[in-house]
Amino acid sequence: MQTSEPVPPDAPDPSSAAADFDGLFEHTSPTLFAWASLRVGATLRGRVDAEDIVQEVWVRARANFTSFDAQTSAFRPWLLGIARNVVLQAIEHHEREVRVPRDGGGSRFNFSRIPDEATAVSRRVARDEGLRKLLAWIESLPSDERMLVVLCGLEGKTCASAGQRLGVSNEAATKRWQRLRARLADQRAPADWLA
Repeated sequence: MQTSEPVPPDAPDPSSAAADFDGLFEHTSPTLFAWASLRVGATLRGRVDAEDIVQEVWVRARANFTSFDAQTSAFRPWLLGIARNVVLQAIEHHEREVRVPRDGGGSRFNFSRIPDEATAVSRRVARDEGLRKLLAWIESLPSDERMLVVLCGLEGKTCASAGQRLGVSNEAATKRWQRLRARLADQRAPADWLA
């Protein structure tokens, strides 16, 4: 008769880690979907959509969740780092396809095999009518304001950093972001949606 080895008392419970991940991801998924919707530029539209990115990020983040350390980083920036990599890989794939087209046109970026759990989360977020209306409003903003929403609101960058990216002073970026935050509140953006 085989006996199983005792589990050390400080060993992480895999089912608990999966539950932690699922809860964190579920909470952050509207932000991730919004980020992906705003970051997928005209170049990738039609080849990659926000739902694809959310699903791929779910797969990669869940596989690497043991590397997430809540003591050194918040979940949102960690997750958006993974999302950035997914988008960059999709862009690289698209650029290769443009340089060396295959017979029959370009191919879509190959994503991982997506489990039902990831699909359920991405579909639920994509069907959220309030989020869709908010994203449509953000898409109607001038490009520099849209970028401020992405950089300061979703990614949590400082106004100084966003200002450098946009070619404006820290003071100008700060004032614009303050006005945008007020307008986002008028659009009923969820308070925890922004960084």
